[in-house]
Amino acid sequence: MTGLILLMPFATACGDEGTELRADEQLTAKLQELRQAGGSVPLRQLVPGEWDQVHSFAEPVSRELVQHTVGGQIDMGEMFTGPGNILVFTNAGAVQQAVSVRVNVFDGTYGHGVRVVADPPNTGRLQLVDGKP
Repeated sequence: MTGLILLMPFATACGDEGTELRADEQLTAKLQELRQAGGSVPLRQLVPGEWDQVHSFAEPVSRELVQHTVGGQIDMGEMFTGPGNILVFTNAGAVQQAVSVRVNVFDGTYGHGVRVVADPPNTGRLQLVDGKP
C-alpha cells in the first residue's frame, strides 16, 4: 500500500462519498503499447463495462472541475497533478468509474463509439476520436 501512496499522492481519500479515483496500470500499459505501435482501437475494447460516455482530463485539473463536468462526486485530492490523465466513465449520467493513466490523452467528452488513435506512432499524446475510423 505504501508504494501506491508514493505513486499516487493525488488520490488521497476524501471520505466515503463519491467514486474513488484509482490508478489503472493495466490500461496505462495498453495505451502505452498503442502509442508505440501506432494505429487505433475502440476504447470499449480496452475498457469493457457499462458506460456510454468518457470524460478525459489532462493534468493539472481540480476536483471541482472534474465533478462539475461529470455531474458526480469523485473521491480524489483537491488537484490531480499527474502525470497523465483522469478518465471518468459514465452511464446515463451516473459515474461508473474514475481512473488515472500515465499517458497523455486529448481532453474532452466522448461517446461510447470513441476510438483511441496513435497516428503516427511514438507521438506524445493519444487522440480520442468519436465514431468509426
